[in-house]
Amino acid sequence: MRAALEAFATWQFVAVEERAALLLQDGGTEFANASLSSAPGHVRVGKNWVGSDADVAEPIDFLEFYAREALRLSKATTPIQYAGEHDQLLYITDGRLRRDPP
Repeated sequence: MRAALEAFATWQFVAVEERAALLLQDGGTEFANASLSSAPGHVRVGKNWVGSDADVAEPIDFLEFYAREALRLSKATTPIQYAGEHDQLLYITDGRLRRDPP
């Protein structure tokens, strides 16, 4: 936890597009090396190739999902305003609190 908090001190200032690009790049690298990444699980514990491949594919899917969600959420706008309500979205992006206009 300490390491994550220390890393956040600088990471919070990295633009969401750059963060997402790093996740997508890492996922692409993992995908390119999937057969190499699957082999150790197959050999060490006797898993079949399908099971080993799934163990590699799942984190790649997570990287892709969270990168795309970060990009989608960075473009989010304030929800529909109903009479008597004042709704807003608040995000911390690039180290600053961003408040969407009502």
